[in-house]
Amino acid sequence: MTPCGEWRVDANKSRLAFYISVTSTCSQWADQGYSKCTQWADQGYSKCTQWADQGYSQCCDWWPCSWLCDALVWIAKWVCMAAVWVAKWVCLVAVWIAKWVCIAVAWIVSFIWYWIIVLIWVACRIVQPPGKHTSPINHIFVLMLENRAFDHMLGFSGLSGTDAATGGPTTIEGLSAQSNEWGGQIFPATSGADWVMTIDPGHEFKDTLLELCRDPESNPSPVYPDPITGGYPPITNAGFAASFASPPHSGDPAQIMKCYSANEPKQVPVITALASEFAVCDHWFSALPGPTWPNRFFIHAASSGGLDDSPSTLASVAGELINGYKFDNGTIYDLLDAEALGWTIYTGDALPQSFAISGMNLAALEGHFSSYDDFRSDLSDPEYSTAYAFIEPNYGHDIIASNYKCGNSQHPLDDITRGEKLIKDVYEALRNSPHWEDSLLIVTYDEHGGFYDHVAPPAGVPPGDSVTDPANNMNHFKFDQLGVRVPAIVVSPRIPRGVIDHRTYDHTSALRTLEDVFTLDPLTNRDAVARSLTPLLTLAQPRNDAPTSLPNAADSGITECDDPPPQPSASALSDSPTLRQPPDSSMRGFLHIALLRDLFMSDPGQKDAIVARFRKLETRAQGFVYLEDVRRRYDAFRTTGLPEAIKSHRRRKFRRRLLPKFRTASVGIKQSRRRKG
Repeated sequence: MTPCGEWRVDANKSRLAFYISVTSTCSQWADQGYSKCTQWADQGYSKCTQWADQGYSQCCDWWPCSWLCDALVWIAKWVCMAAVWVAKWVCLVAVWIAKWVCIAVAWIVSFIWYWIIVLIWVACRIVQPPGKHTSPINHIFVLMLENRAFDHMLGFSGLSGTDAATGGPTTIEGLSAQSNEWGGQIFPATSGADWVMTIDPGHEFKDTLLELCRDPESNPSPVYPDPITGGYPPITNAGFAASFASPPHSGDPAQIMKCYSANEPKQVPVITALASEFAVCDHWFSALPGPTWPNRFFIHAASSGGLDDSPSTLASVAGELINGYKFDNGTIYDLLDAEALGWTIYTGDALPQSFAISGMNLAALEGHFSSYDDFRSDLSDPEYSTAYAFIEPNYGHDIIASNYKCGNSQHPLDDITRGEKLIKDVYEALRNSPHWEDSLLIVTYDEHGGFYDHVAPPAGVPPGDSVTDPANNMNHFKFDQLGVRVPAIVVSPRIPRGVIDHRTYDHTSALRTLEDVFTLDPLTNRDAVARSLTPLLTLAQPRNDAPTSLPNAADSGITECDDPPPQPSASALSDSPTLRQPPDSSMRGFLHIALLRDLFMSDPGQKDAIVARFRKLETRAQGFVYLEDVRRRYDAFRTTGLPEAIKSHRRRKFRRRLLPKFRTASVGIKQSRRRKG
């Protein structure tokens, strides 16, 4: 990264820290003010009552004098009470106004600070212009899908090709005669996996610990930290059947050992064809042995900020949640901003997981979030200037039952073929765009989803940053162990056909590739040592034989998503024993995102009420009602031209059109890193 970019990153960190600190102080001061107003009013009510009691005792005791005196005292008492009530609300309103004036001042200061940083950065770029962009790649795309292990997807594919390191012939490290034991019975890895799982396999931190480290003889119930090593226990990959067969899953252990078939008709022809046409990395591991959220954070920040499991309970709403998850060194998007490199997150639905990152509400106002519906049309624009695009799938609409049905994320509880269609659509949109020749596409999965894989993951390098919220480090994990192997396909016309890469990668390899291509500094110790994908770009000229289309997805025969699903009735929500249970880890994650969406869409003055409502969510039924409410309002927010949407459009227009023109006229550096040739 250039010195100008480094300075801008540091300056923006200071600016955001100031804004969060001041706004938190404003809110704390207001809470104290509200409390004092209420206490003062309670004292006033008490004094009114005491004064009235004294008045009653001093009234004359003969009628009608006593009656008239009592009536006057009673009236005076309630006049006093009313005056106190009015004064209380005047006090509360004054505190409320002062709170938002305080926050507004902080926002204005932050806004001015931001433009001072921009102006200084522009001046710095004049004095120290960036070096020439030498990479043939100008656009990098990442599609991250859900919860599938490498063996589960490609273990029986039989892919063969050229070794990326040696240039000799090779085959992928797939399945042969691997198995797991449970209950004295052997369960081999077999082909013909189900299109949809009826039970969500375990993939939380402790589930993965059992799957990776169980030894039927010496360590049937592994714990972390291991009492002998003090770290992650020795890895055997022998506990997948045991995990799936054990409560609360209690599934058929043979089912978790099933993998997709490569025999005709192929079950996953799209990803198999893509792997055979370009490069497949058969030693790409998830960033840690655990669930979706921390693994997805690693591909944005080379860290999870200490989060080592799914988000915790909803009992308390910390500032980290309201302001989003923070990382000591920021995210890849901060680095791209510092070098004026465009980025976009394409979202498949209203609740993208990346929106949980701190600062993404402001990024949305600046136009960095777009619906995936716009992806193909965006790519057709010859002036498309996005250097990095991250694509989030549709996670499905039936979060209430935690089954993710009718999405395209390839979650185990949804039809696998819907995600195959998404992979096909992403590839074909890019392949047939004017930007194909200088683009790189990575297709991978956040974690293994509880499915079997036979390759033991290696140790990992801890990021070296701090745990930003101790409550998130539920298992006290040291982040020195990579997670289960997942599929990863690297696509570019600069990559020969049929490349198989056996070298070790993890999610931060995507970040390292971005850093190499656009000359950015690493975020943490993890991406600093990660292997880059740039050595795979071995062709001096783009290929012209890459297919313009991929095979159609297989026909699963599942038609339940052809029509919109009916919403459950109020009686169904109240009568179902399942829905009276607390939200599970999956629903909690989406509820966290929904809260941030809610705060983003709503007037700032509604923040306290929104948080209060969120804190009362105790059951799945209540969570479902909240999720659907946020989704419904978000659809209206996107389509009816609310003031916030207008602001988003104007800021997007300024950022992407007027500001680059200003830079061209005044500096002559209109994002020179993306000049072609």
